[in-house]
Amino acid sequence: MNRRELLNGALALSAGATLMPSAVLAQADDTTAGTVAGIVSNDRDLDTLASLLIAADLVDALQGAGPFTVFAPVNAAFEALGEATIADLTAEENQDRLRRLLQHHVVPQRIEAAGLNAGTSLETLAGTTIEITDEDTLLIGDAELLRPDITCPNGVVHKIGAVLQPPEET
Repeated sequence: MNRRELLNGALALSAGATLMPSAVLAQADDTTAGTVAGIVSNDRDLDTLASLLIAADLVDALQGAGPFTVFAPVNAAFEALGEATIADLTAEENQDRLRRLLQHHVVPQRIEAAGLNAGTSLETLAGTTIEITDEDTLLIGDAELLRPDITCPNGVVHKIGAVLQPPEET
């Protein structure tokens, strides 16, 4: 399955199609079970993220020992970016940009919701930082925390309501 087929499957899922995640995630196998990659690949709210992780060749990394904290944008968060932006990100020549965007959502340590305190800065796998703020709602960068603490042996996944944008590289 090529990158374009993965993306089309993910967009169809996020648009409400009945395609099963296993068809979209055909390249992810049973080795993801019990990992943050497995959590993402088995959650229908995260189908687009799972497909993009496959397209960016990051699934194996998230199956490692970790620990990892993944701030996982739900399908609606990717829909808000628009099809043109997603198509641009998944173009073969933009794989580095897609990898950086996705790595900006991963912190190389285990941080459960109780440790997400306002004023904290977290360094990501992309070498960027995410700021935790709390106005009326706990925000991860600009994203609302929707469902915290989906845990597994190699880390924790927190569902968020927006795609976090890394700062421009200098």
